[in-house]
Parts: sequence; C-alpha cells; structure tokens
Amino acid sequence: MCHDWLFSVKAIKQRNEVRERKVIEMANYLRAKEGKIVMLRHIVFATLANSMSSMMVSRDLIDIEREFDLFPTLDGLLWFWERRKATKLHQEFKSLWGKVIEERREEKCVREAPSQDLLDALIYNGFCNDKICALLMEMLVAGTFTSCITIEWLMAELIKNQGVLHKLQDEIENTVDGDIKNASYGHMPYLQACLKETLRLHPPTLFGVPRRALETCTVKNYVIPKDSVILVNNWALARDPVTWDEPLKFKPKRFLESKLELKGNLQFEFIPFGAGRRICPGLNSATAHIGRIVSLLVHCFDWVLPEGINQNDLNMTEKLVLTVYMKEPLSLIPRSRT
Repeated sequence: MCHDWLFSVKAIKQRNEVRERKVIEMANYLRAKEGKIVMLRHIVFATLANSMSSMMVSRDLIDIEREFDLFPTLDGLLWFWERRKATKLHQEFKSLWGKVIEERREEKCVREAPSQDLLDALIYNGFCNDKICALLMEMLVAGTFTSCITIEWLMAELIKNQGVLHKLQDEIENTVDGDIKNASYGHMPYLQACLKETLRLHPPTLFGVPRRALETCTVKNYVIPKDSVILVNNWALARDPVTWDEPLKFKPKRFLESKLELKGNLQFEFIPFGAGRRICPGLNSATAHIGRIVSLLVHCFDWVLPEGINQNDLNMTEKLVLTVYMKEPLSLIPRSRT
C-alpha cells in the first residue's frame, strides 16, 4: 500500500506537483534569508518532511516560517532507533496527528469519496489510529532522513570543490533554459554523477538490510554457518582502493566513465540502496527529491561560508548514530542568483 501511494513510478509522477510546490516554498524561504547564516539540514529536512506529509495526509508537518517548532527536526530523528527516545518521538507524533486522523474519519462518515492520499487508504483498509501513526512515522523517517543527510553531504562537497560546483551549475543552466521548473534529473548526467559520488563517499547507512545464510558456505576462507545474520559493509565497499581510484577523493567524473547505477550490479562494489529483491523501495522517490532540491539550491543561489571559514577549513568529520552524518552541521549564507 505504501509502495502504491508513495514509492511507485506512477505515484512519483502523480505527485510531482506536490514536490514542486514544497521546493518553491523552500526557495522563497531562502530568498527571505539572503545574506544570513542558515543551517541547511533543517531547511532541507522541513522541505522533505512537508513533501512526504502532503503525500501521506495532505497536510504540512512543519511550519518553515516558524523555525520548525511544530515537530522535532532532524536532530531529534537522529535518535529514532533508541527505544526510549523513539517512544517519546512516537507519542509526540501521535499527539500532532491524532486530530488529523479523527477529522478524516469523521469526513469519511459524512461523505463517501475515493481515496486521495495514504491516510485515506489506511482508514479504508481498517487500520487503527496507533498503527496508522506508527506507519506514517516509519514512512516519514524512510522518506526524509537519508535524503536530507545525502543533500547536506553533497552540498558540502560542492562547496569544497568549486570546479565541480561550477560545472554542475553550467549543466543545470543549459538544461532548464531559464526556468528551473524545467529541471529534469534524468537529463542531467553530471548531477547524477555528483549524487552517485556523494553516496559512494558518504553512504547514509553503513550496512545494508540484514541477510540470513540459507546454508553453510565459505567466502574467502571464512566459514559462514547456516542461519548466520550477514551485514554488508557499504562504507568499506565504496572505499576499497582495489576497486576505486583515489577512493577518498570526491570525483564525480568517475561515474561519467562507468555504467554503475544506484540499483547496484552483480559485482556489488556500489550498492547504496542495497540490491536484488530487497533493494530500497524508496530509490526512485529519493532521487526525485534529491535531484529537484539540489538543482534549485545550485541554480538559484550562490553559497558563501560564514566569515572566518574557508572551503579548505570546512569540517567534514563524520558522526554515526542512525546514519553517517556531518558532525558539524553545514551552515551557509545564501545569495540569490536568479
């Protein structure tokens, strides 16, 4: 059901208008903040969260103009998998959306209408409020968390690598023909290469989905007993010097010269979304959101580091909680280009 309403190719196309509206709201907010320091991850998270919540329940989750006070921001979600904090977060979410669910139930009693969003579908299929809240929370985290982290890493790498930034700006300008609404991720190979290189160098999750060994086997002289839980180290695979030339350098060009795709391949040297039957179902949704947001950030704004910080001093230290994110949030000053 979630796949049909949120992650299928059909759903992504049908909800382009919602995604576009939220990205434009982000641009307007950034223009209002021109010349001031902004913490990029909070703005991107609000945009992604509102896009997802609009698709799920036809309502915004965060009031970006009120500085994100309606719901815990990314910093709160970083501890989503710690039981005590996750329980508290779930209670806050229930309190926030409980009334929305009840209002929708009452509307359904008054009038019969086709399902317009995921919430309608969940109610129609008999889900109770607790299960609806849990599912919406899970979809929110899945649909925003890693995408937000990836966009922050990508923008940080662009700030540090100005040549790559300028090349990407040129590609976007040549593609959109003066109107950023014409930006199409599928028609911008250098943007795709920048995203792939970001996911290689900064995979949002260290390990893929756990697998179980169906039988005892030997891999490179290691005996793996039957029923062992197997974790694939995406971070190590993507930095293996045997596979990658200068693996610690940000070089999007490497993906222009290869056929590696985000969905992985048989060699498994690059599997940021997993591979096979258990590949991440949100791959297409994530690339649609990331491509659209990064296109706007790069095309519509020049980005300046706060006074006293130059691109070589940018702190790229990683921190691992639920995912691998920037220990020091990326703070930038936007200056409108259009």
